[in-house]
Amino acid sequence: MRIYLVTLFPEVMEAALLRGVLKKGYDAGRFSFDCIDLRQHGVGHRKQIDDAPFGKQSGMVIRADVVQSAVMAIPDYTHYPMILMSPSGTALDQTMPTEWAKGSGLIIVSAYYEGVDYRIFDLLPIVPVSVGPYVVSSGDLPALMVAEATVRLLPGVVGCMDNVADDSYVSALLEPPTYTQPRALGADPEYPVPDVLLSGHHQRIADWKQHQALSATFFNHPQLLSAYQPSQAEQIMLLSTLKGKERI
Repeated sequence: MRIYLVTLFPEVMEAALLRGVLKKGYDAGRFSFDCIDLRQHGVGHRKQIDDAPFGKQSGMVIRADVVQSAVMAIPDYTHYPMILMSPSGTALDQTMPTEWAKGSGLIIVSAYYEGVDYRIFDLLPIVPVSVGPYVVSSGDLPALMVAEATVRLLPGVVGCMDNVADDSYVSALLEPPTYTQPRALGADPEYPVPDVLLSGHHQRIADWKQHQALSATFFNHPQLLSAYQPSQAEQIMLLSTLKGKERI
């Protein structure tokens, strides 16, 4: 898979994306990426990429023709999905990177200032995507989030694909809480690891984790349960959660 990032800061984006397990996946050839420098497609001798908006006195807007030129510089750009990071776009969820990861490439455009001239949607089949109901200074961090959410789903990027399958949102439930050494924290000690995790009883541990996942999902993101089909045992777990026995 090939990721194309249209950005004003290609060096920063490259350094941010190529680290940790993603760097290992990149080195192993599981994916590749190119940063398209928006400035190189600017207009005039100053390579201008933005201008003042019509009908408003403050802020600047990225020119649609500049973005179009940058995207069209990508070989076979029409073969790939195109997304524009925008707070007014469709909310990102796990189904989107899962679908993108099945393809051969993805084009991600970062927005800046007051956004991009709205006519970009007439010029290109580009879809606005939001990472949340808030505003940040540029689309670079959201673009990196989309890129990482997508490439980590590719075989061989994350060491064990079972870890990916068990991720929150991938498995339809949030992950249960996890613990490591030391077994107890605090002076008394006050905060021990739950006994069941130290029991060595695999089925009890699995049941505890599933109960905790159901509880966390119910209290923190209950909308996920609307598409989840709980087993009879899980229904009993949810009933006990509703009674307030397992809230986390």
